[in-house]
Amino acid sequence: MEILNVLILLVFIFLLKDFIKKNKKVHPKSPSGPLAFPIIGNIPQLKFKEFLFNKQEHTIIGEYSQSNDGICRAYLGDRYFLFISNYDVVKCIQKDDNFMDRPSKFVPGWRYISNNGMGIMSSSEEKWTRAKTLVIKSLRIHSKKELIEEKAKELIDSLDKCANSNEIIYPKEYFQGYSCSILFKYMFNQEIPVKNEQSKAIGNAIEHVFSNISKLTAFDCFEFLSPFYDWFFEKRLKGCDIVRHIINSQNDKHLESIDPSKPRDLMDDLLIEYGVNEITQEDRTQINQICFDIFGPSVGTITITLNWVILQLCNHQDLQEIVYNEIKNAVVSDGSEYVNMSHKQSIPYLVAFIKETMRLCSNGFGLPKTAKKDQICGNYLIPKDAIIFVNYLAISLNEELFSNPHEFNPKRYLDESIPIPNIHFGVGPRACPGRFIAIDEMFLAVSNILLKYKIKSVDGKKIDDSIQFSVSLKAKDYCIKLEKRKQ
Repeated sequence: MEILNVLILLVFIFLLKDFIKKNKKVHPKSPSGPLAFPIIGNIPQLKFKEFLFNKQEHTIIGEYSQSNDGICRAYLGDRYFLFISNYDVVKCIQKDDNFMDRPSKFVPGWRYISNNGMGIMSSSEEKWTRAKTLVIKSLRIHSKKELIEEKAKELIDSLDKCANSNEIIYPKEYFQGYSCSILFKYMFNQEIPVKNEQSKAIGNAIEHVFSNISKLTAFDCFEFLSPFYDWFFEKRLKGCDIVRHIINSQNDKHLESIDPSKPRDLMDDLLIEYGVNEITQEDRTQINQICFDIFGPSVGTITITLNWVILQLCNHQDLQEIVYNEIKNAVVSDGSEYVNMSHKQSIPYLVAFIKETMRLCSNGFGLPKTAKKDQICGNYLIPKDAIIFVNYLAISLNEELFSNPHEFNPKRYLDESIPIPNIHFGVGPRACPGRFIAIDEMFLAVSNILLKYKIKSVDGKKIDDSIQFSVSLKAKDYCIKLEKRKQ
């Protein structure tokens, strides 16, 4: 009996110490958050609101942040998270090298998809700098505007077959193929059609990874489960294996056929950079992970954003006609059959429409950051090793930064006298290196679709625009009809 009493006392002391540790303010400027329970932290509050009020994670976290001056501390199991929408703090994080690293080795899910902090998306310091420099250089050489223009024409040709037969169209499948087709040419110098089963499989695999990695599990939150990490995430993130198998196969093919004096694509550039004749297994893993990291944003994020743009055009028929007339006037002026990059300056409303869609729909929490050391940002202490998520959606709905933030209004991006936060592709040095190409891809896809077709919902009603939580916030799957415009 005495032994049992001692054990109960020890458990009580442990729970009390953990409770105090999680809730005690170690500094006057430490961020606040909801009361954290011993061991499990704030998981009960999140799950309670999720199930009882049918709220999604981004909404719950946004509410907690809003009630704590835009910066909320949360313990999810053993892990210390900060969710930040206070723009003064975000600007500090954006500029300071202290927040350059990813917490890939702290959060097991991210560790798994990054191969222990490899690649460009999740690596740190010198490894990241080298990868980023090489990718930007390769983009300038191999990702030419003519490639994107040609693929946009292929996209229209694929859609034309369905439009002529008055079929119902699921735009997501076409955008997956469009993005994959561009990416395969740039990365592997391989031509694949816009509409094909491989692109669909890759797109679905990436969507599966995006959805599952955005939802933390017990394995992300508790260190004592570490012996089972790899087993669990191999099952949960099986979409990773589909993409990695394709990349590894391309790596093998390129090693057999590469001519270092005539690099054909990104894979050749990477092999040459890491020493094609004396390449190690670690180098191959890094090369493959860089390619994997490009697949995610290039296929996943662009598909999600294009899906949102088409949905918003469908739901705002008046704005769709404004965009169409702008496109038609630009094309008629030089007699072109398709929109190309030379027309972009003459179609500013469409670019503004895409940016407004990203602001209001697809910007979520992005990728996590971490702090190398304790640092004061604004009025708050950001502790070392904190796992930091910037809440881009909450920033986008901040009335101090955006007039009537809940209103869909592309014109806000046309008034250069009004400063608007540039947060569409992340913040700071680790913002997406391919962001300008991504905008061009989306511009050419949407402009050419609108030039040829009027976009309508299947039943004439507005499409459900509720947000689904993911790495990039996504729309529910939907279908449309395309009505050929009179040329």
